[in-house]
Amino acid sequence: MTSTHDTSVITSLITGVVSGSRGIRRVTSMLRILGACAVVICATASRAPAQQATALTQLDGRVSPTLRAQLTTLTDSAFAVGLPVGPLVDKALEGVSKHADESRIVAAVRAVMTDLGIARRSLGASASEGELTAGVAVLRAGVSASALAAIRRSLPHRPLAVPLSILGTLVVQGAPVPSATSTIVNYATRNDDARLLAFGRDIARSIARGVPAEAALLQPGGLVTNAAGGHPTSLSQPSTPRINPPRTKP
Repeated sequence: MTSTHDTSVITSLITGVVSGSRGIRRVTSMLRILGACAVVICATASRAPAQQATALTQLDGRVSPTLRAQLTTLTDSAFAVGLPVGPLVDKALEGVSKHADESRIVAAVRAVMTDLGIARRSLGASASEGELTAGVAVLRAGVSASALAAIRRSLPHRPLAVPLSILGTLVVQGAPVPSATSTIVNYATRNDDARLLAFGRDIARSIARGVPAEAALLQPGGLVTNAAGGHPTSLSQPSTPRINPPRTKP
């Protein structure tokens, strides 16, 4: 069962933290994000369709009838095409808590709905709510939809909520998208979510100590190197092993 606290936390992780520029690169916030992912991602993945359909009840008494009607139209449209309603309601609640104008709240919710659709097209129709919400974070952090789809192809059978959440966090901190993507994909291939979360925290702490983001990605256990000279592997350029010339007999 997903609590209201859980849903509000994941909204701040995904649709709130990466939507603005002020405070976006605060390392302490990023560390809190990585610490919360293990619990919160699992919570959102457990939302049942019936829970999503009744998510609007969280707005009772908090928005005007006009805004409620507009949000109901948006969430009904999302639900009809199979998109999760929870992140939309959470985004609306975020706007309410910030005393935003109703028109801005509607625009922000509509933008999240659009991004959820892009994330689903990139990650596949079977993507969970946690994966879709993390996908929105990655898109808003600057990762392209095609790169998001490439991550899905590279990790076809692995849950992606945690890897994507960490990727979005690191990109927001200044890590280059290609290097951060290769690092997380390669590490996620060989490790479970708990180890991946610990690895992400290690990178974030390195950046907090002043290590350049790209250098922090190269710490032990991170980027896989190929045999041709230690360059990182890439989703678009797979590593090629070195071929030694044949030995000649003396």
